[in-house]
Amino acid sequence: MQTEKYKNSMKVDKAKIDFVPTCDEESQHLGNMLELLGQKRYGDWNEVAKKLNIKAPAAEKAFLRVYSKRHFEAVTALEEVIEERRNQLIKK
Repeated sequence: MQTEKYKNSMKVDKAKIDFVPTCDEESQHLGNMLELLGQKRYGDWNEVAKKLNIKAPAAEKAFLRVYSKRHFEAVTALEEVIEERRNQLIKK
């Protein structure tokens, strides 16, 4: 399947994420973050920023900085943006 080939070829830079997991839940959260970054597309940070009512670079930093106060909001917003894009592609 071509989408699997494309998905596996994507590079995700772990060095951008300011987080070292110390337990299983944190490791799972880090894995979820890496998966979301792999699914993110051009323009997604702009959509996340609109949902959070902040600027796009701030939305990206909130996502990457696990200990920021808006981190979980940014994760949820990115999940929603990715899901909305998938739903739009399915409808077409």
